[in-house]
Amino acid sequence: MRFARIAFMGVLSLELWVLSGCRLDNPEWDTAWTIPIAWSDLTPANIFGDSLVGYDPQRRVYFAYDKEVYRIPIDTLLQVPDTGFAYALSLPGAITIYPGNPLTVYNNYVVFAVQDFSVNQLIVGDGKVRIRAETAVQARVRVNYSAPKASLNGVPFSLSDTIPPAPPGGTSVLEREIDLKGYVFDLTGDDNLKANRLRILITAEIPPGDPPLAVPAGAMLVNTFLRFENIKPYFARGSIAPRTFELKPETLTVSLFNLVHSGSFSMTEPFIKIFIENGIGADLSARILSLVGLNSRTGQSMALNAPLTQGAILLGRAVNLPSQAGPYTPVFFESEASAANSNLKAFIENMPDKIVFQAKAQINPVPGAVAGQDFVYNTSKTALRTQILFPMGFSFNQLLLMDTVPYKIQLTEELKRIKSLKIFLLCENTYPFDLDAQVYILSDQGVVLDSLLEEHFIPSAQVSLSGSENVPIQKTLTGILEGNRKDVLLNNQRLVWKLRFNGPVGTTPPVFYDFYKLKTRLVASAVVRI
Repeated sequence: MRFARIAFMGVLSLELWVLSGCRLDNPEWDTAWTIPIAWSDLTPANIFGDSLVGYDPQRRVYFAYDKEVYRIPIDTLLQVPDTGFAYALSLPGAITIYPGNPLTVYNNYVVFAVQDFSVNQLIVGDGKVRIRAETAVQARVRVNYSAPKASLNGVPFSLSDTIPPAPPGGTSVLEREIDLKGYVFDLTGDDNLKANRLRILITAEIPPGDPPLAVPAGAMLVNTFLRFENIKPYFARGSIAPRTFELKPETLTVSLFNLVHSGSFSMTEPFIKIFIENGIGADLSARILSLVGLNSRTGQSMALNAPLTQGAILLGRAVNLPSQAGPYTPVFFESEASAANSNLKAFIENMPDKIVFQAKAQINPVPGAVAGQDFVYNTSKTALRTQILFPMGFSFNQLLLMDTVPYKIQLTEELKRIKSLKIFLLCENTYPFDLDAQVYILSDQGVVLDSLLEEHFIPSAQVSLSGSENVPIQKTLTGILEGNRKDVLLNNQRLVWKLRFNGPVGTTPPVFYDFYKLKTRLVASAVVRI
């Protein structure tokens, strides 16, 4: 429920300026003008929030809240730390190296220390390997890098390049950076029984066609550096260790009752659903530890007691087959709390503006159930989502809505001539219940300084029995501001709008329709001394 700012000072100043140019010798008289101040169209969407309101084919209004509460951070399962090595080949004695006869520089595993995940296959989504080689000999040295179990499109990784001759007393350097996107790493080792290990083979040689090289004892033939950096897996398969994720108290803000400041209501047919999606190729256990609704205005809180908050929820693993959602098929779980199996009706009627969740989830609660076949994609989604849905059918008991409206009036000499202000609130109501209305002037500190209306009651509309739109009722509420009271309005900058609903308590709650509306226009008739 939002209102336009007061359009007051400009209109009045213009009228006074025009009349002052037409003044006769007779000194003074009183005149009056009607001036618009503020307006409002109070619809169900205004009350409950546009994003929370939906409509069915019969034009009935529904409250629909749908939010993802928690998602397991997949990147924590797929974190691959940078890893590599530096290794130098120095010859123990004098030797002559003939062209085309490679010497082994390095032949061992690089270990990818992925936390809580024994990976046997990894597909690189992004990342690189950085290579550096240097030599101190004054001849060309060819270095060959290979990783037999790292392949792109079925072709094993291989790189050969030549280091230029070193200058006397110095070194010569070769540097390369290779994009690894799309590479498939088989990390099971030579015997196919290991995990997180990729064999790297590096050799050095004098290129064919070059003269033999006599290398003195202790000379550095080649010094190598290799490092895998910023590896972001697209896919990983292996064995995920049991791992628990704690969802600390998560507060969801529900704007449904933001404008409600007092009173109560009753309702029918609410329900709340919990959806859990498992997009990881591992078993999942989840538990809703608590779900509490808090009314910040009253300080009242209420815990939801329902089957979905009692006991563990077990989900199977996602299937590594394509689906519409991606390269895998997720597993879903759904549980519903209603007025029939829980205290949800009382939970909602407490009018919570905050809902506090606390939950936890565990991956692979039974370790080793399917050894070596757990998997994760970088698009895998394992998440908890909640949905609250109910038709807008309320019985009100003195339910009070409030909203604050800013305005600004620049006080001029002309404005000081105002003798009195008569306030009119023009109302057109299509709601099927009565309302009381009042507008207050607020100080900068939020203190109520005065009220504008002497009348308050707005009758309900004439309800249509045929299902068509109600016949609206029109009513004008009035008030008068004189003396210091008008100055209070002129010298402050905020109004607070209060509407109190008086619904048919104890009867079947009326259904809200999209055509319900309370149109109000706040205007003033100013008596001015000219």
